[in-house]
Amino acid sequence: MTSNHETSPVILVSGGSRGLGLDIVQRLLALGKTVVTFSRKPSDETEALLKEYPETFYFFPGDLGDPASLKALVKRIEKDIGHIGGLVNNAGMTFEGVLALQPEDAINRIIDVNLKGTLFLTKYVTHRMMVRRMGRVVNISSIVGIRGYSGVVPYSAAKSGIN
Repeated sequence: MTSNHETSPVILVSGGSRGLGLDIVQRLLALGKTVVTFSRKPSDETEALLKEYPETFYFFPGDLGDPASLKALVKRIEKDIGHIGGLVNNAGMTFEGVLALQPEDAINRIIDVNLKGTLFLTKYVTHRMMVRRMGRVVNISSIVGIRGYSGVVPYSAAKSGIN
């Protein structure tokens, strides 16, 4: 799995196994970029991309809500694949319901993934970017981070924090 991407840095996309994240991954691969993504589990689409782009696409299972695993993931990418020159913070999750009735563990999980996970992943990646004096970060947010929305208060708060 070792390769040298000094002239073309790796782009890390969180939550790239489905939805918008998958679309971002596919577009970057079509542009010839080396892309790493992670999510809790692979999808049929990521399995197909691994076969289609064996030299430039990598998938790892990972949990945005677990800072220690994020730090280990960044170290693994830098050691085994190449330096990370781009980060797309896309992954997110929510639990819909009236805030007064939402379980505390669900609220904590939403904040851990959507806000803290994004911050920790950005911290680990940008530390290495600062040393190299290059890199870009794109944070995918939501309109609910600006205007709020009934039934997703913790998600709105987390996305507002990212904004």
